[in-house]
Amino acid sequence: MNAIVIGAGLSGAAVASALAQRGAQVTVLDAASAPAAGASSLPVGLMAPHVSKDDNLTSQLVRLGLAHTTREAQRLLVEGTDWQACGALYTPFKGGQPDQQPSVWFDSAAWIKPAALVRAWLAQTGVSFVGNAKVQRIALASFNAPGAANSTTAPLWQVFDATDQCIAQAPAVVVATATATAQWLPLQLHAVAGQVIYGAWTDAWQKTNPQREGAKTGKPSHHAVNGNGHFIPAVSGVSGNLPNQAFWLSGSTYEHDVATAAVTPQGMQANCNRLAQLLPSTAPLLSTALQDGSVQAWAGQRCTTRDRLPAAGAVNASIQPGLYVSTGMGSRGLSFAALCGEYVAQCIMGDAVTLSPMMQKALDPTRFKQ
Repeated sequence: MNAIVIGAGLSGAAVASALAQRGAQVTVLDAASAPAAGASSLPVGLMAPHVSKDDNLTSQLVRLGLAHTTREAQRLLVEGTDWQACGALYTPFKGGQPDQQPSVWFDSAAWIKPAALVRAWLAQTGVSFVGNAKVQRIALASFNAPGAANSTTAPLWQVFDATDQCIAQAPAVVVATATATAQWLPLQLHAVAGQVIYGAWTDAWQKTNPQREGAKTGKPSHHAVNGNGHFIPAVSGVSGNLPNQAFWLSGSTYEHDVATAAVTPQGMQANCNRLAQLLPSTAPLLSTALQDGSVQAWAGQRCTTRDRLPAAGAVNASIQPGLYVSTGMGSRGLSFAALCGEYVAQCIMGDAVTLSPMMQKALDPTRFKQ
C-alpha cells in the first residue's frame, strides 16, 4: 500500500508513522524545506487532561489522545531531553480570574518538544519526506463509481505542484495541513495565532515554582501549572538563544483570524500578566526580565474548526475514495495528533477502528454540513 501525506507537522507525521507501522510506504510532502516548520516548531508544549464537570466528549478524546501520545513518546523519544512526565497543577479560572473551585493535580501531565516527535515519526521505516513541495492541486486520476461500467478500477490520486507537474501519486492521500487545507477540501477552518514566552531556568526561577510533594528520587521535582495559560518549568535542552541550558516556557495568547503570526510587545505583556496571575511568585522576576530583555518569545499559527475538535477521517468515501484529512488540532496538537493519525491509518488500511461510533462522528470531516 502506498500513500501520500500533505503536511509535515504533528498531524501529518502522526498519520505517516501510523501507516508505516502497518507496512505502508508513505511519501510526506511539505512546502517547507524541513519538517515541523509551522506550529509544530513550538519550543515545548504541555500535555494535560481537559477538565469538564460532566467529563464531556472533548475530555474523553483528550484523555485517549494523551495516552496515545505518551506511548509514542516512550517508544521514540529520549526522556528528560525530548519529553518528561512532570505532573501539573490545574487551577480553575472563570472570567480571567481564579475560580473558587479547588485545584486539581494531574499526574499524567508531561512536557514534550513537538518538533522532536515529528522528526521521530518521520524517521520510521517506510516514510519518505520531500521538502520544498509546493502542492497546487490534488486530483483523482482514475476511479469508476460503483454500478458504472468497468467499476473495478482502484482509485489513484495525483498531487501536482505549481508548474502542474505530478510530483506524487498513490491510492490514498491525506491532507494534514493547517488552514491551507481549504485550498483542496471544503472545510471551514480558522487561523488562531499564538505567542509564548520563555527564558533561562535559573536558581531564582526555581524558587518561584512549587516542588512536587513526594517526588521520586531522580525524577523532576518541579511541576507544571495550568489554568489560564500554563507554565512549564525546568525544560532541558536547547531552545532559541538558550544553547544547552534548561528553560521555562509560558503562554499562550489566542489571536483569532490573524493572517500571520508574529511576536509583538502586546503579546509579550499579555503572557507576562497571565503568568503573574497564574503563579504570582514569578511577578518580580518577570518585571526584571522584561526590562533587561532576557525574556524571549515564539509565535505560531494554529488551525481550529468551529467546534474546536479535529477533522479526521474520509472526506467522501463514495465520490472521492482514498481522500482523507487530519487537521484542526488547534492548541491541542499534542493531545490529538497521534490519536487522529491512528484513526486515519485504520480507515485507510481497512483495520478495525478502535474509536467509538460517537467519537468517530465527533471527528467526521463532513459533520459541519449536517
